[in-house]
Amino acid sequence: MRLDVLPDHLLQSSGIHLRRAEGGALPADASLFEIVADFEGIILERLEQHNGSQTEAAAGLHVPLSTLNQKIKRLDIKIPKKSE
Repeated sequence: MRLDVLPDHLLQSSGIHLRRAEGGALPADASLFEIVADFEGIILERLEQHNGSQTEAAAGLHVPLSTLNQKIKRLDIKIPKKSE
């Protein structure tokens, strides 16, 4: 799920507030929480683009699969199960 489509009150209740510049980038003074939330959102977007395939998402992010898996674990990203 992309974080920028969620209402601010939902994000803020989780301690997240994304401030976007006109180009969609975080501002230069973004907090670490904002940067991590943005990074997590990018990983989730890539997973969605590749129907939950971590292998394909890693390729799309130009990182080894092991690196993506480490980031998913470290950031405690919940990956939706593929529907069979």
